[in-house]
Amino acid sequence: SSSSSSSESPSDGPNHVVVVPGFLSGADAYGGMARALEATGWFTSVTVVPITRDMWYPTLLGGDFAPMLDAIEAAVVSIGETNDDADRVTNPRRDLCVVGHSAGGWLARLWMGDAPYANGKVYGGAPRVKTLLTLGTPHTSLEEYPFGRVPERLADVVKTGSVGSNGSSAEGAEGA
Repeated sequence: SSSSSSSESPSDGPNHVVVVPGFLSGADAYGGMARALEATGWFTSVTVVPITRDMWYPTLLGGDFAPMLDAIEAAVVSIGETNDDADRVTNPRRDLCVVGHSAGGWLARLWMGDAPYANGKVYGGAPRVKTLLTLGTPHTSLEEYPFGRVPERLADVVKTGSVGSNGSSAEGAEGA
């Protein structure tokens, strides 16, 4: 049967969920989502990245997103997911589902990327991620933002070579 009840655990799914809050939102707004995901019993942990509303304000004046990216990294490391190459050899399983709401979706994409960010740091989170789920993320919006643009091509941000649900490669996907 293709249907499953909420008490069944997807055997090949990720064990951990990290929720990245959306633009001008803080972690406190995502408590209900975290509780609902925990209630499924499917995940070992559900963590909401401790982003605060105040962390967004400098971005309105041209500040960068490094504090939010650092918060994502700290949240992921706190549940035992490292970016250590030796750990990837001994534990190659991608064990993380990242859920990004609104701007949290493109923050997640930036964090997953393998290019240096404005602060010079390479976050490179993609090897730890099994699933990236974005909800209401403006991947291909045309609006001008006071804080600048996020790269629109997935291949420019995340180079995982993973295959999408339609069988196409994620590399080079426009606005994926």
